[in-house]
Amino acid sequence: MIQNKTLRQIAHLFIILVLAGIVIFYLYDLFSAFLGALMLYLLSQRPKKWLKSKGFSPGLAAIFLLIVVFLMIVLPFVGIGLILGNHVDEIARFSKQYYTYVSLLITKLYTYPIFQGIQLDEVSKYLEKLGSLIPSLLNNTLEIFTTIVFTLLIYYFLLIRDIKIERFVLRFLPLSSENKRLFMIRLNNLVLSNAVAIPLVAFVQAVIAWIGYLIIGLDKSFIWFLATFVTSMIPVVGSGIIYLPIAGVLLLIGKQSAGIFLLIWGLVVVSSSDNVLRMFVLKKLDNTHPMVTILGVILGLKLFGFLGLIYGPILITLLFLLIDMYHREYQRFK
Repeated sequence: MIQNKTLRQIAHLFIILVLAGIVIFYLYDLFSAFLGALMLYLLSQRPKKWLKSKGFSPGLAAIFLLIVVFLMIVLPFVGIGLILGNHVDEIARFSKQYYTYVSLLITKLYTYPIFQGIQLDEVSKYLEKLGSLIPSLLNNTLEIFTTIVFTLLIYYFLLIRDIKIERFVLRFLPLSSENKRLFMIRLNNLVLSNAVAIPLVAFVQAVIAWIGYLIIGLDKSFIWFLATFVTSMIPVVGSGIIYLPIAGVLLLIGKQSAGIFLLIWGLVVVSSSDNVLRMFVLKKLDNTHPMVTILGVILGLKLFGFLGLIYGPILITLLFLLIDMYHREYQRFK
């Protein structure tokens, strides 16, 4: 027979789960804001400790870090958003132009026997969806703005109450003290790799590709730069999704010099820069497997939209981290 204490415990847990379910269901739209704030909080630990060592109070350090995040992350994205917002029609034409480029290239490839057995139509459909990505992102401008505001708000309160929050989380984390410390170290490396290193590598790679676009005088080169930046965060295919179709079309329409230059620039300079940067930047952090990143990007885009390019790989990598920590914690009982 179940004791009264056990029944009360079950009832208590049931109430907690029901209330937690209600909260999560109705605040689901703020989940990306919470993830963003948590990501910024983890990245701010070392800077905050340094500020405290210089005599900053917790509140002043939080305000200072909030201003830094706003100036270095929020303001540039808002600026890019305003620029893109003033060129909505051009961006819509850009997506159609991209699909036209790819369709023209695929049609030409079908004339060669070596490509006739390949299902290029499926590739065309996939790239058509990719070409419509940017306009769909612009339609979510208000949602992104709301997410940014709540991210900064949650981030500020995490900074103010950081010690209490860490103690609360670590207390309920079912790991030994040694594994808790290891988990926090690997979690910080995970976030640093996916939230900073990968976008940084993608940005540098996109800038190098942009230089190539400017050299050949490609029209709307800034929009092509943004598209290259986004696709550069996707492993394996990366920036080649952008510059290879452009180079192919330039060759087909008779601009052989520009096409050959962009092809060599992309395959040699852009691709080499990607390999070098990943070797020196990502290898020192949490070296995420490309397949994990691909799955994370697919998951993230479905759950969070554009921000899912960063959040998705973090969630997938966190899942594998928790599985590894479970193995470390409980294998000693075998």
